[in-house]
Amino acid sequence: MKLLESLAELVLDRVKRLDNIVYFIRTSLELSSKLFNTFMRNIPGYTMLKKLFDQITYISRDISHKSIEQLGGEFQTGTDEILNIVQSFSAIENQFSKTFKQLQKKSSEISILKELSELCYVTFD
Repeated sequence: MKLLESLAELVLDRVKRLDNIVYFIRTSLELSSKLFNTFMRNIPGYTMLKKLFDQITYISRDISHKSIEQLGGEFQTGTDEILNIVQSFSAIENQFSKTFKQLQKKSSEISILKELSELCYVTFD
């Protein structure tokens, strides 16, 4: 009788273990399918955001590169965004400096022409 009871306990113990293993596998599969479904639903959003940020990055680099070239600076490629911003501002500062010097020159030329026109006006009178 004891042998039969111990055999029954052993079988029940194995069934419980199998039940636990089956439960673990079933919950793992349910969880993995939920995670997979969530991931698959979010992939289009992730790809759209990645494309958007790639376009913004491309436009930013293109504008920086063109502005530095047009303003007479030297563009250095790199991943240092602060360095790129500093280069852009330096190129803009150089362009403003050149423009200001040209403006001063034109201003002095206009004042000379004004004085000459006043002299001509006085001479005609």
